[in-house]
Amino acid sequence: MSVILRGGNPWNRLVALLAIGLLVLGGCAPYRAPVAPAPGPAAPSQMQPAVSVVSPGEGASLLAGDIPVTVQVSDFTVVDKQGLAAVAGEGHIHYFLDVSAPTTPGKPAVPESGEWAHVASTSHTFVNVGEGMHTISVELVNNDHTPLTRPVVATVTFTVAAEGGTLY
Repeated sequence: MSVILRGGNPWNRLVALLAIGLLVLGGCAPYRAPVAPAPGPAAPSQMQPAVSVVSPGEGASLLAGDIPVTVQVSDFTVVDKQGLAAVAGEGHIHYFLDVSAPTTPGKPAVPESGEWAHVASTSHTFVNVGEGMHTISVELVNNDHTPLTRPVVATVTFTVAAEGGTLY
């Protein structure tokens, strides 16, 4: 192919040279911005299990009797496989009344004494709680009752008034 450019408008020559360059280079494809991959489920090592006590609230004043506890769990599947082998990302919840949650790695999160329960549910009721200041702790545990690699515990403190007492 041969092209002869003589005389004429310099802008026409520039456009012609650009057109020839595109022909020689084989044209150009339109620009396409890179597309980020769609987010998928987090890898188990990236998951950060968490638990929080929804009720009773921190500092609540309640009447003596049954105290229902409700928790919220994230990045952890609550299952009824208590006593089975540990499986990453699943297990159950231990509820403790006036007992610190045991968090020794590899040892079952079971206190030597005190009131506690292991439950495959996000709620539990402590029965006949008397007046005074109380603490509830909840802990996410593996199927075999051991704490998670990074222990996950939430705690609230509340006051219970005698039945017929005044809430403040």
